[in-house]
Amino acid sequence: MIDKRNVVLIGATGLIGRQLVYALIERGFRPVVLSRNSSKAKGLFDTDVDVVSWNGNDKGYLTELLNGTKAVINLAGESIASRWTSRRRELILRSRVDTTSAIAIAIEQCSDPPDVFIQASAIGFYPFNSNLPIDERGLPGEGFLSKVVMQWEQAAVKAGAKSRLVIIRTGVVLAPDGGFLSKIATPIRLFIGGWFGDGSQILSWIHVEDHVRAICFLLENDKCRGIYNLVSTNPTSIKVFVRRVGALLNCPVWLPIPTFVLKLIFGRMAEEVILSSQNITPKRLIQAGFSFDFTSVEVALKDLLNKKNIAK
Repeated sequence: MIDKRNVVLIGATGLIGRQLVYALIERGFRPVVLSRNSSKAKGLFDTDVDVVSWNGNDKGYLTELLNGTKAVINLAGESIASRWTSRRRELILRSRVDTTSAIAIAIEQCSDPPDVFIQASAIGFYPFNSNLPIDERGLPGEGFLSKVVMQWEQAAVKAGAKSRLVIIRTGVVLAPDGGFLSKIATPIRLFIGGWFGDGSQILSWIHVEDHVRAICFLLENDKCRGIYNLVSTNPTSIKVFVRRVGALLNCPVWLPIPTFVLKLIFGRMAEEVILSSQNITPKRLIQAGFSFDFTSVEVALKDLLNKKNIAK
């Protein structure tokens, strides 16, 4: 499949991937979507998007698909938004590390490897309980997510000898059709929403359109390699965020959701995700010349809450 317009996407049916597919088409690339459930994936995209069935493990077949392509972008990973039972923790880890390892091995076996390998990661790499600004030089934290992200990224490293490797550590992605924003907006519409704990936790967010544009920027700029934080330049507190959502929806928000309730329901996940505080900065992305369209959370929320697909 030698075509330097081909961009192979894994995890393309998710929140980011669905928009990325069409952004790549607009830029003249030809997305090739790999999915375990190809019939479901075909239902999500137009007929001009190639959808190929891949079981997530067949490295020989994947090598054939990747050989001679422009890029492979891996966004796959089980959701972390649930109580972390031992089984769930294993799913979160294996869904990331095993798929990434398979891609890295396939790239190593390519005679004409992809020009670039863009690998998803997360700001969960960094400490989850700090308000201090942290850029890509920041040290890892000590929680479950930090350990997962370290193994996840390490699985991709071996491919760096044959393809330009870009690792994107993503923050909280705000989108009109699911994800974090809909989980916040839905209870607010029902007048039962609130901020988490005391609300002082720092939220490092990014508008989905900026996230997709950043991936395309890193794909098209040959000098970009290594780790990049994909977050906006202006993080905010969760209390401010929730109140702004309420104001834009004309639904008052005045009560917090107590910390003990969140920990009782979600356990360790509440501490590392829901109640986490991370002030992450996109230093390397800015230095590379990327310009954000949405730097104000107010402007981002106005844009997203006006989209017709926002969850209700």
